[in-house]
Amino acid sequence: REELRLQLNEEILKIRQDLATEQTLRREAETACVRVKHDMQVVSDTRSSLQEENAQLVKQMADLKRDVEDGHRVIESLRADVCDMRERSSSVADQYDKGRYELETLRARLETEEKTVQKTEAELTTLRDILQKEKDLR
Repeated sequence: REELRLQLNEEILKIRQDLATEQTLRREAETACVRVKHDMQVVSDTRSSLQEENAQLVKQMADLKRDVEDGHRVIESLRADVCDMRERSSSVADQYDKGRYELETLRARLETEEKTVQKTEAELTTLRDILQKEKDLR
């Protein structure tokens, strides 16, 4: 009888330990669920943020592309102006001096525009790379 009571007490003790373990595991599972829900919200927020950022980058890329196209048009226009200046400067000595000054001015503007276009093209390339990386991340 005593042995049976000891066995019964041992079984009760095991059951209590199992219950305590189960409660601990349940709390850990609940904590993990909360963490997962939080992580899912962070992922959702990050995705939304990346989508907004992507939309802004696409718009910036379109703006930069327009700027590059405008820059090319300005360069062509300036080149045409340079040619016109060369032709006009050869007619008369006064016009030559005046034309030479205008020519140098246009060359300076042309160089400035070419540098601007190069910079804009570099920015466009950078934005394309960023967009590609974002696409790759998805």
